[in-house]
Amino acid sequence: MEKSNEQLQNELDNLKKIVFRIMDFNFPDLDANINHYDFITDEVVRRQLELDFLKMMQTPASNFNVYCQYGFFQIENLLNYYYTLRFLGKLEPEITAFFSFDDKSKYSRISKVPYSLKWTKFSQEFLQTGKVGNVNTKTINYDIQKITYVRNSSIHKNTLEIEKYEDNILEKYNNLPGGRYTNDDEKNTYFTGMSISFKRTQNFSLVKNRLLELLSVIEKEIKKYQKEE
Repeated sequence: MEKSNEQLQNELDNLKKIVFRIMDFNFPDLDANINHYDFITDEVVRRQLELDFLKMMQTPASNFNVYCQYGFFQIENLLNYYYTLRFLGKLEPEITAFFSFDDKSKYSRISKVPYSLKWTKFSQEFLQTGKVGNVNTKTINYDIQKITYVRNSSIHKNTLEIEKYEDNILEKYNNLPGGRYTNDDEKNTYFTGMSISFKRTQNFSLVKNRLLELLSVIEKEIKKYQKEE
């Protein structure tokens, strides 16, 4: 059930009071500035993004997985908003032609398109060349995929099985000759191993930085389709 504007605003106000009291204890190098999303003209979308950002910043320093989950929620919301604006008024054949990689999948609206396809299309179009500050856009792409891995691996509750799987992948990853891959299996091991290493390193500031760098890219594209209110 979707939340109303009033419910979102009340939750946002309450979180603001909490977050600013705990920031110095948990993340003295980070701030909870939610003005990043001021450019979003849809009030419900903007408030949800602000809420998820504050919840991310409210996350205790001991819970990297939850931090990544709220980072992922913002990434997913931004992609959904962007593509909803871009394909506003478009019919199933146009949406399907853009996102589908086979002849079987049909997408009548953006909400039906899997996140993985949306990210693939966005990264192919906007994160292959150039830089954001000193960071290559390809690095942003790879690190966002690592954040997604942390989120996806942490929503399942079979912790022991996941840890055993990740330990096994890490062992194979660390044994790759010269840290390189020569076939598809080794390629999968390489990229999954990098994501697991990222998960265990728990670099909070990198997650926030990549989110803001992505935001600087997608903001320009959103503004092309967004109607000012």
